Amino acid sequence: MVNYPLSRTGSPPKDKPYKSVSRHFRCVSSTPTILEERATSSLLQVRNLTVDYVSIDGSVRVLEDVSISVGMGEVIGIVGESGSGKTTLGLSILGLLDRPPAKVRRGEIIFDGETDLLKLDDHQFEKLRGGHLSIVLQESVEALNPVYKVGFQLLEALEA
Repeated sequence: MVNYPLSRTGSPPKDKPYKSVSRHFRCVSSTPTILEERATSSLLQVRNLTVDYVSIDGSVRVLEDVSISVGMGEVIGIVGESGSGKTTLGLSILGLLDRPPAKVRRGEIIFDGETDLLKLDDHQFEKLRGGHLSIVLQESVEALNPVYKVGFQLLEALEA
């Protein structure tokens, strides 16, 4: 994963791989390919995902028609402002959204070309989390031990 800083305008350098996946956050990819070209060979596809958080006072749309595609062996990073929906997207993919208050209004998350992750129960998700699907949140300092090298901790997680 190559992380490119955004300019003051919020845009990445013109010569770097970049795709806008929402009006609030950006997807930086390790391979500069066009989203539509990868659609047929994707390991993970998020299609038109819309998520609201519902409370007594009403609902707030957090994600609206978000679509991304991740190919085999590809690593992506989602960057954006606080509250833009990055974590909600990741938790949606991993099936870890608290329901309620979160409510997936529409969309699908296709893994390995056939499995719609939104239709799996907790037991089925347990088989995928960690070994096939994982996330590193922006508060990674809380998740990683500063005493050990990052590479060692990542390898340890992959072996688990």
